[in-house]
Amino acid sequence: GAVGDAVCRVLAEANPERMLLVGHSFGSASILRFLQATRDAPCPYRGAVLADLWPEPLEERELRQGLQVPFALLASEQFARIHSKSYRALVDASAGKCRAAAVVRGARHQWISESGFFAPTWVLRCLGILGTGDFRHVRAATAHAMQVIVEALLDDKEIAAQDLVETRRRGDAKSVIVGFS
Repeated sequence: GAVGDAVCRVLAEANPERMLLVGHSFGSASILRFLQATRDAPCPYRGAVLADLWPEPLEERELRQGLQVPFALLASEQFARIHSKSYRALVDASAGKCRAAAVVRGARHQWISESGFFAPTWVLRCLGILGTGDFRHVRAATAHAMQVIVEALLDDKEIAAQDLVETRRRGDAKSVIVGFS
């Protein structure tokens, strides 16, 4: 179809050394599996961003194999709490390839999607879609962290934890990006 053709054109014409694999949830699990399946070949991509990696479809050995490319792990508070053991296993097994691992306080799994724009905040919280953080501040903190992560991965630079903290949080301590523990 048209979308597939467009993606093929981008992949054929773009410089893969300036491309990152970015996924959310099952997309992050798919990226991890793809990178491990192609482990023996040089990875043409600069790195990966795994947002709320969903480890359920993965086997424990896949997490313990780690990743061979630079990556960042960005998690909602909800998923960080539920999947911290899996996240820690991946980070520990990746031999220094994890450039950043951080949690967005006050965020639930859908925080990175557009779902927060389609209904009043109180309805979305009742449905379990939004977390406790102020929606605008959580979005701003996430956008800031993603910008820092993408720029650092593309330029092969280290990411300092303080660089991920959204400084425009306007007193909403619940939407601060914090290091992953």
